[in-house]
Amino acid sequence: MELAPLVSPAFSGVPTCPTAPTTTNNGQLASTAFVRNVVIQEGVQPGEISFFAGAAAPRGYIKANGAAVSRTAYPELFAAIGTTYGAGNGTTTFNVPDIRGEFVRGLDDGRGVDPGRVLGSWQNHLYASHTHAGTTDTQGAHAHTVTGSTTSSGSHSHTMNMGLNDIAGSRPAVSAPGASPGVIDGGFGGGDHSHSIYGTSDTAGAHSHTLQISASGGSETRGRNVALMAYIKF
Repeated sequence: MELAPLVSPAFSGVPTCPTAPTTTNNGQLASTAFVRNVVIQEGVQPGEISFFAGAAAPRGYIKANGAAVSRTAYPELFAAIGTTYGAGNGTTTFNVPDIRGEFVRGLDDGRGVDPGRVLGSWQNHLYASHTHAGTTDTQGAHAHTVTGSTTSSGSHSHTMNMGLNDIAGSRPAVSAPGASPGVIDGGFGGGDHSHSIYGTSDTAGAHSHTLQISASGGSETRGRNVALMAYIKF
C-alpha cells in the first residue's frame, strides 16, 4: 500500500478529522464544523441587524423588511428571533423585523424612560406636550379733550314796585316835603350769558389683542438623516 508523504501530503476523496473545541488554538487541522462554530461564536450572530450602503444584500443577510420567510430555510435565524416579529403563516414561515423608514430605539428594559414596551414592539410618532406663549402690546391708552359752551339763553327782566313820594309824578322819584305818595314801577334787565366747559375724559383705553399662532411643519419630527438599507443576519 502506498502511503502519502509525511510532508505536504495530497489527500484524495473526502478526508475527515475530529472537530476540535472552539477554544482550540494550535496547528491541528480544522474541520468545516470547527470553522463554522468559530464563525458563529465569534462572528456576527444570526438575528443581528446591520445597515449597508449598497442596494444588494450582503452574503449571509436578507432584508429586514417584515417579510415572511421559511423556517426551514433560515433555521438559525428562526431559532434566534422566533415569532417575535410575526408568526408568518403560523406553521412554516415567520416574519423578520421591518426596519424600513423607522428609527431604532433601545428597549427600555425596566429603566422607566420608555415604559410599557416589549421587545420588537412598534411605536407611533408622538410630540411632547408643550405650550406656546403669545401676547401683543397693550397699547392704546389715551385721553380726549372736551370743550364746549352752554346755550346763551336766560335774558329776562324783573319788575319792581317802589312806594315813594314824587312831585307831579316825575322820575326819578324824589321824596320831598309835601309830596304826595305814588308808586314807581321799574325793572332790571340782564342774565343773557353763556358758560364755557373745559375738561379731560378718563384715560381708559388700555386693551389687548387675541393672538392666533398658525401651525407649520410636516407630519413628523425628525433630525437630519441618511437612508440606508437594513439587513438581518441569517
